[in-house]
Amino acid sequence: MGAALAIHATAVALSQRHEAAPADLPPPPPQIIEATLAPPESTPPPEDIPLPEPPPPPDIKPEFVEERTPPPRPPPSAPKFVP
Repeated sequence: MGAALAIHATAVALSQRHEAAPADLPPPPPQIIEATLAPPESTPPPEDIPLPEPPPPPDIKPEFVEERTPPPRPPPSAPKFVP
């Protein structure tokens, strides 16, 4: 506990001590920076790019072929046997 009080007292004493203020320096001379922008370049006209021909349609048959509904069955003509 005594060591903690000694450290605290040392910190308080050091915080009360102030260094001398630095001597007043003359203000720095004003610095002027001049910037100029180059004139904007004109946009070149768009180039005429030829489009490639579309590929020919494929000669491959499709894998999936839609099935058709079978025709309806004719009704049975013979009477059913009843014992």
